[in-house]
Amino acid sequence: MTKIRIDPNVRVRGNLTYAGLDDVTGELKEHAEVEVYEPESGLAGHGHVEQIDLERGLVYVAVHWKTLSAPQAQRGPATPPLLSV
Repeated sequence: MTKIRIDPNVRVRGNLTYAGLDDVTGELKEHAEVEVYEPESGLAGHGHVEQIDLERGLVYVAVHWKTLSAPQAQRGPATPPLLSV
């Protein structure tokens, strides 16, 4: 599946966001479902390509905002409390 790096703080044209074409990994088609991600926070989710603007080098993405989530941290076994004797 095509992946697009986004900035979740950027919103344009209502509820869309945009990314540079250099932020896209994989084949890019209008209206295609894509995976979106934000590497700093680890957020990832889904969206679809709304428009590709080759002149400006941008892709406009309709992010399905409710699908964004951060990976769950893996937790090891709980450490038992220390007992004083």
